[in-house]
Amino acid sequence: MLIWLQYGEFEMTVEEQPYVLQLSKYGSVQDRSRDWRTDVRAKINLFSCMQIAMLDIDGFWLDKGFHITTDALADCSGFQTHCSRKYDKENFLVLGELIESKFVMAVYVGRGKKQPDNYWQNSTEAFSASNAGDPEYFIRGNGYSSLGGSNFAYDT
Repeated sequence: MLIWLQYGEFEMTVEEQPYVLQLSKYGSVQDRSRDWRTDVRAKINLFSCMQIAMLDIDGFWLDKGFHITTDALADCSGFQTHCSRKYDKENFLVLGELIESKFVMAVYVGRGKKQPDNYWQNSTEAFSASNAGDPEYFIRGNGYSSLGGSNFAYDT
């Protein structure tokens, strides 16, 4: 059942199509699927690189990982990973809280799996998969990942 709290806002327990939740406010939280202005994103990238250098961190956790578009998120994650390599960190990890459907999660994690019939045939194939796979199966190019994984997901 769809419950409107105010214009464009959903209650947190509503089950709705992923694209509807992406375009609305969800549980009184800021608008979904927004893109940062290029100059703001450049500052965020700079400050995140400063954090990596000064605090010797090994990754970032993004609360509400769906609050940014996949391309902007991939740009930030790529920048942070590239910056971390300057400081000899080859295993830098960017995780996000993913609370949408598994089909939307597939777009946000890694290089993004193309849909609808792009899935692994068995668990062995899934566990041996890598980002170096055939580009026809992925949305983004090799080395251009949005999130390294999900640290919290309702769907799993």
